[in-house]
Amino acid sequence: YFNWRINKELAEKEENGIRELVLRMDQSLRSDGLPIEGFEFIHSTKKMLEITREIEDEIKKSPQEVTLYVGFQNIDKLDKEISRYQDLRSMGIRINAFGINEASEKYSGAIDHWTRIDESPSNVENQWFLVVENPSPIAFVGWEISDDLFAKGKLSDPGKKFQGFVSSDIRVVRSLMQHLDSIQLSNSEGPNTAEEVARNIGRGV
Repeated sequence: YFNWRINKELAEKEENGIRELVLRMDQSLRSDGLPIEGFEFIHSTKKMLEITREIEDEIKKSPQEVTLYVGFQNIDKLDKEISRYQDLRSMGIRINAFGINEASEKYSGAIDHWTRIDESPSNVENQWFLVVENPSPIAFVGWEISDDLFAKGKLSDPGKKFQGFVSSDIRVVRSLMQHLDSIQLSNSEGPNTAEEVARNIGRGV
């Protein structure tokens, strides 16, 4: 088990927090094996968006069953992505999404499961991320370090800052998926899926 939580004091020094996380990741996940492979630091939000689109486009081509874990930070950020994620879901791709606030009925066709989380700039589940094991393992995390604007506004807003990384190492991918599964499980006491939310809305709950 790896602690997917950033050191907040180092995070305030921008990339230092991410580098500390990655160093811990390498030490923890490599065990007696090789260092973490297929790894790249990312400093540009433009590059992060390009990687996001590449992952989304790549999984459309997979003949295998695919489960995509995706972090929107805030449910409102799914608004501009609804058609894209409806398309992914219509192709049989399972979408497990994470962010703050509740998912309403309008998102039911775009995601399979919504895990509502409390706001925390230190936790990976609060960040912009995509993780998938098939057809090729890849984990991308864009860590927001702009506290005053955290999970608010657009990428292009003045003052928005991200530091991130991408890795194709299966140890990183599976560790992050394991962590997200545990967050989903621990937050599953109430209705989390968009379908469950929609059904409860219909019943007046």
